[in-house]
Amino acid sequence: DAELDHESLHGGCPVLEGEKWAVNLWVWNRPREGAIIPRKEKGKGEAKPDGQIHFELQNNAGVPVEVFWLSPHGDNVKMGRIEVGEFLGFNSFESHQFGATEEGNPDMLWKHTVIAKDQGGVISVHRT
Repeated sequence: DAELDHESLHGGCPVLEGEKWAVNLWVWNRPREGAIIPRKEKGKGEAKPDGQIHFELQNNAGVPVEVFWLSPHGDNVKMGRIEVGEFLGFNSFESHQFGATEEGNPDMLWKHTVIAKDQGGVISVHRT
């Protein structure tokens, strides 16, 4: 159901002596090709059969921004940083929400809810 399982949140302790080994296994509730896509691979049209919507964000806010996925639980998950005029590509799903902040400022200066027509498009990040 794409809901965050708060029971899965965890942290690690620092290594005080010896070595520490870790392995991550990510499990997704839908097929996944990756969070960031090269610009040349974007396509136009409707959402892919698995529901993924590929789009790019372009920073037109006049300052570098940090982009966040806004989870339904109110958690902001940092997805990356975009310099002024630069692009960052995403694979996401309809109704997912993204926001952007000016670096060091927790207030959202921009928000967007993904819709099907975003597929293959460029979405402007700007001050609202």
